[in-house]
Formats: sequence, structure tokens, C-alpha cells
Amino acid sequence: MPCVFPVLSIKVLAVVEAAHDDPGRIRSHGLMFLAGVVLSFIALALLLLGLRDFGLPVGWGFQLQVPVVVASLALLLFAIGLNLLGAFDVGVSLQNVGGGLAEQGGAKGAFFTGMLAVVVAAPCVGPLAAGALGVALTQPPMVLISVSAMMGVGLALPFLTLSLFPSLLKFIPKPGAWMDTFKQALAFPMFASAIWMVWVLTIQSGAQGLLYIASAFLLFALAIWVRKLSGVLAGLIAALALLGSIGAIVLVARLPAASSTQTLTEGERPWSRELVEELRAEGRPVFIDVTAAWCVTCQLNKMRVIDDEAVRMAFSLHNVARLRADWTNRNDEIAALIAEHGGAGVPLYILYPTGNEDAEVLPTVLTRDGLIAALEAAAW
Repeated sequence: MPCVFPVLSIKVLAVVEAAHDDPGRIRSHGLMFLAGVVLSFIALALLLLGLRDFGLPVGWGFQLQVPVVVASLALLLFAIGLNLLGAFDVGVSLQNVGGGLAEQGGAKGAFFTGMLAVVVAAPCVGPLAAGALGVALTQPPMVLISVSAMMGVGLALPFLTLSLFPSLLKFIPKPGAWMDTFKQALAFPMFASAIWMVWVLTIQSGAQGLLYIASAFLLFALAIWVRKLSGVLAGLIAALALLGSIGAIVLVARLPAASSTQTLTEGERPWSRELVEELRAEGRPVFIDVTAAWCVTCQLNKMRVIDDEAVRMAFSLHNVARLRADWTNRNDEIAALIAEHGGAGVPLYILYPTGNEDAEVLPTVLTRDGLIAALEAAAW
């Protein structure tokens, strides 16, 4: 899951630091990380159930449909990157990076790192567990909660295993100057993730959203720099810059949603139920790409498969209409479409064959040969 790697790199850093530490402390961190991940997955499931009970059609990954959440995560990842580079320190332990909420031994840091991992990574987990989530969303609440909790266990398992069996860490060199270099190198996955979040925000909120998040980055960096200067004035400027950074994030919430048509590529048209009926009445097969900018699996499928030259030729050869249902921002019609086809979130690929046959739901992880074969079958 590409979007979870940067967050887990925080825990890799913690493992490196603690590799030659007390085994009991290492186990404590692993269990706290597990608790943070599992409880956050359960909280997401409960929030999802609550929103559905209120009649709102929502699906897995809904938290990244809120631009202010995306902007906040971008700023947080940017701040973590600066911290790893040594621009400022939070606490006395490297493990405190998980949110600046560390106590003795970094247990709280491990817990809140687990929470951060879930917020950022949950949309990536969804496509790989689409079948389980799709079924769970139609079952009683305890089923969804149980499935979510087990997904959390799976996400935390690698780090937990290392924590419970510290002997596996014997391959890590003894602490030394190399740790500072390693720590700084881990800043760049954080910056890469922040860039990804900024890109998502520009699709959700347009150029104005980009201006606000760039201002937030600038003001936060100013606050960090000024804070190192002495004097009351420097402290006041740092506080005002930090408040300005937070204010820029809050302003994102006031922006209207940008049009989803800006993400369309050549040959695609925006999805609507009426357009599907019109195209099917013409006797054309219809391919619907239900996607979102914050869905890494969606982007990988598009780059590797959907935009492949051979696949494009297959679309043209078989006269298949390409529609895109962009779920980057909240859209109740698209959420209903996902639910109708047994999905829990994105990606979802729906292929209507010629005639009046029912739609086929394609795998969430596409292959070039598989998609070409499906297009050919749909045309007959």
C-alpha cells in the first residue's frame, strides 16, 4: 500500500532507535501501536455506521473527501518532514514524531502514530479488502466493526511482530551517527506524501485551495524559524505565524468544491445515469471508472492499465464508451452507485455489455490482458 509507507517509516525509525533497548519497552511500543491502529479502524467503522444511519450514502475512505482533512494531513506530513530534518524537536525521543504526544518511553507516540497510519492509509486498504468490506457493510454493525478491527490487526502486524520478538532486530547496527542520516532520509517520503495530499486538495478545491495550503506551509515554516530566535517579539511572531497557518487550513473548509471534469482524460465523459441509458440504447458497451484522486490504487490502475496504448486501442476497436465517476469529493449519487454494485469504496470498475445484460464488476486491481479480454467479451 504506497500511501502507508511514509507513516510506517516513522515506526521504522522507532525500531532502529529501540533495537538495542529494553525488550519490554519495545513490546510496549508494539502493543500501543496496535491499540492505536485497531481503535482507529473501529472508530472509522462506527463513524461510517453513524453517517449511514443518518441516511448519508458514504463509503470507505470518506474522510479524505473532506478538503479540510486533506489540508490538515498535508500540513501534518510537512511538519513531520521538517521535524525529521531537524528543523525543530518534539520531545526527547525520535518516537515522539508520531504526533508530539509522547510520554515516558514514547508509548503515546506509538499510539498516535498508529492513529495517523489509519487516517492516511485506510483508503489504500479498502480496495484490497473490497469484497470483505462490501459484504460487511450489508451486515449487522458488529460484523463491520469486527472486519474493521481485523484489518487494523493486519496493518499493525509487521511492526507488532518485530516488537514481540526483539531478537529479530539483531540485524540492525548499534546506534551511531548513521541514525541521524537515516532519520533525515525518512523526511523525504513525508514530503512526497504531503505533495500527494496537496495534489488531491487542488482537485477538490481548485487553485484557491492550493493558495491556502501553500500559505499554511509558508507560515508554519516561518513559525519554526522565528521560534529559534530569542526575545518576546520573536515568540509573538512565531505564535501569530502558527495561528495564521492553522487559519489558512480552516479557510479551506469554506471553499466550494471544484468541478470533477478537470480530471477527465481524452476519450472520457463524466458519468451520469442518464448518459449510461442513452449509450446503452445506442447499443454501445459502457465502461465506468469509479475513482478518486486520493485513491492510490485507482491512480496505479489508470497509469499501468487504463491508459496503456493497447487498452486504449481496445476501447476504440470495440466502440466502448468510457465514463468516469469521480468520487474525490462527496457525491451521493456516486456513493449510491458503489453500494448498488456491492462495493465499499473506490476503485470500482463497472462494464455494461451490449444488449440488456447486467453489468459486470471487474477486479479492483486491473491487468492489461484481463481488461482487454473483458472489453472484447462485452462487445459481443
